[in-house]
Amino acid sequence: RIKEEGLLCTYWNYIINYFSILFYYKPLPQRMEDMPRKAGKAILNRLLPFHIDSRLISNGNRRCKQIALTFDDGPNEPFTSQILDILRQHDIRATFFMLGQNAKRFTNVCQRIRKEGHIIGNHSYCHSRWLALKGGQKIAQELELAQEAIYKSSGVKPKLFRPPYGLWSPWMLRRARKLGFTVITWDNMTNDWESTKEADGISRAILRKAKPGGIIVLHDGRDTRQGYDRTSLLQALPIIIASLKRQGYQLVTVPQLISE
Repeated sequence: RIKEEGLLCTYWNYIINYFSILFYYKPLPQRMEDMPRKAGKAILNRLLPFHIDSRLISNGNRRCKQIALTFDDGPNEPFTSQILDILRQHDIRATFFMLGQNAKRFTNVCQRIRKEGHIIGNHSYCHSRWLALKGGQKIAQELELAQEAIYKSSGVKPKLFRPPYGLWSPWMLRRARKLGFTVITWDNMTNDWESTKEADGISRAILRKAKPGGIIVLHDGRDTRQGYDRTSLLQALPIIIASLKRQGYQLVTVPQLISE
């Protein structure tokens, strides 16, 4: 399932960026004439879906042995609070990409996340699969609606945005930048959101792909479903943390990771 999800995101972003070159960016011959030395890099930046440039970030410095733990689709009680308990026990700060609709439901949890030193990011309001295909104004409205809900619940105005399902389009990225967001994806994900996934499978999949500068995405919820069972994640998380620490990794927030 994880391989299928990865291929879906990969091919989606290839297609979107391909048509972006055809219909939005300057013609490639003109680029090559103006910037012959940079033409190859310009093409790669348009065609490779997971990369670091001015548009989105999927990892940090590969030479620094740091990893960022991130959690999507919350808050989702009682599981988000239990995740916070685990992080506090291990003295770790993480990054929570919240849905605005869920933030409205759990004000106390949002405030706890802020007070305990974690970073809060914007993950849209309702986790629409089709957000990246909507017009720029609709995308802006969705992000601003989520921003308002998160701010009212936590007192934080997020500076990070993660597209729902990791699916993005050039016009989504432009809107996000205009709103002041840094767009964050990931380089390490497993299908931990499935309630049938066992803890051992989650931990092994994450640890197998762990590398310096990595951004791990886990899920304290699943879209806007209330009370979605995250027992398997609660069992896997201490294993993941302990193993990464034994390997010499420092677990940091996304802003810390990308500042190196």
